[in-house]
Amino acid sequence: PPATVSENLPLYAAAPPETDKELIASLGARLKTWGSLLRRFLKNKDDQVELLLTLEEYVLEENVYERSHGRRYLSAFVPTLQLLYSQDVLVEEAILTWADEKKHADEEDKKLVKLASPFIQWLQEAEEDSSEEEGDEDVE
Repeated sequence: PPATVSENLPLYAAAPPETDKELIASLGARLKTWGSLLRRFLKNKDDQVELLLTLEEYVLEENVYERSHGRRYLSAFVPTLQLLYSQDVLVEEAILTWADEKKHADEEDKKLVKLASPFIQWLQEAEEDSSEEEGDEDVE
């Protein structure tokens, strides 16, 4: 990136990934290196929801991210969300809270939630299943 301080340049890939698959692979590799640090900054659900809102702004090129080429990564948003969840950067509750906050938003603000709806539905069903299992254990 042009405005990057020179000592931070090694943090960036030499060239941006050309495909979503390359992007997710690159992100996965970076999470192996930096995931534990990232998790320290995302201590609670609210911090994680803020991360999701920031990713959303970037991908939709809103506010400070105008003309950032973030829309190029729109199709990689859901795999990114799934990767962040599988690497324990985001917890189920944060993703569901983010989606719930968008229920009464206008259609443009719901765009990424709609894209992620199969994943969100899967999380909701998993949460319901685990709640039922916990209820069964209480009965025994």
